[in-house]
Amino acid sequence: MMTLPASGTSSSLIDRVKAGEAGAWDRLVSLYAPLLYHWCRRWKLQEEDLADVFQEVFKTVLLHIGEFRRDRKGDT
Repeated sequence: MMTLPASGTSSSLIDRVKAGEAGAWDRLVSLYAPLLYHWCRRWKLQEEDLADVFQEVFKTVLLHIGEFRRDRKGDT
């Protein structure tokens, strides 16, 4: 399983996703899909529910990534 750096997702990747840069969204999904899959398995979700969970999670990220900020202490 792929692990993320201790500091989390790089600000540059988030900025690239916000800007709609080609490949940035794919990179974000490739980083977080294994983690999401791990959580789903840990929560004992059924295989047939995984696609729905992935769709909802990444749809929510896409809709709200423009609001993401990390410029104040405690922002995550």
